[in-house]
Amino acid sequence: MNKIGFVKENNQFIIDIPNNCKHYDIMLVSDFHIRNIDSKVLSGFDLLNNYCINNNINLILNLGDFYDGIGGRTLEYANAMKNYQLIEESIMKLPKNDSVYHAILGGNHDRNISIYGYDPIKVFTEERTDFINLGYTHSTISLSKYYS
Repeated sequence: MNKIGFVKENNQFIIDIPNNCKHYDIMLVSDFHIRNIDSKVLSGFDLLNNYCINNNINLILNLGDFYDGIGGRTLEYANAMKNYQLIEESIMKLPKNDSVYHAILGGNHDRNISIYGYDPIKVFTEERTDFINLGYTHSTISLSKYYS
């Protein structure tokens, strides 16, 4: 597998594809709606990572709603704590593989958590080098091999 580099600069996500690379496979996923870190979620991430490893895919683009949000859109301390604990548990427990990167474009469910005073995708990706924050709504992704 060719080693692909990723850079985020000026709100642009750049995939640095080596010149000897003839094609580049990307997996697209969405709507995980994580509400708890249980055996189903953990085995799902293992399956996803293993599929990518076995098929020489090292980038997964998650197109929104990574988290589901606990408590809806009501501003309550208990809900804020539950969501923050979910993010902390995600940081510690979600399976990791150094050859598979996950780039997350936050969705409306992820943004709903921000009413509690923190950005769930930002908090999560600042602690995990295998996850990349693409922001919310839209993101520009450039393939550097094709630019001079």
